[in-house]
Amino acid sequence: MKKLLVSSIAALAVIATAQAKEADFGKIYTECGLGGIIGSTVKDKNTANILAVVTNITWDLGTTASTSYFSSDNTCANKRAETAAFIQKSYEKLEKEISIGDGKYFDALAQIATKGTNISKEKYKSELRKKFAQIISDPQYEKMSRYQKVEKLYNIALSIG
Repeated sequence: MKKLLVSSIAALAVIATAQAKEADFGKIYTECGLGGIIGSTVKDKNTANILAVVTNITWDLGTTASTSYFSSDNTCANKRAETAAFIQKSYEKLEKEISIGDGKYFDALAQIATKGTNISKEKYKSELRKKFAQIISDPQYEKMSRYQKVEKLYNIALSIG
């Protein structure tokens, strides 16, 4: 309970600081990283922003959010919220279908992620399978939480193309 209170206060401070300094700082904590993934599934924007900031700070003090923002603008929920929400909601099915190389969820992910890009769905799926195979072959994979696995898939899904 105490941790949640501290995180909430920190979240509000981050949002206030972001508004006072520069918009990109706010974007990092509200639209990027695991918080951006989770926040993108909430309809109320204020609740989504607070949830995103609290998640990013609690999870890893915003390191993943910052990394995703600075490494590629496409990894932020603003541009790829649909991909993030889809992965978050159907991770277990995606994990299975990506591993076997076929399925309606894998096809849907390729459709969503390649929208507005020049990469073909076939090339996208091939690249995603290669990168995902590296992640699931890591001995630490089985020890990861669902959220960590979702974030890993989210990051590789948006790094292609």
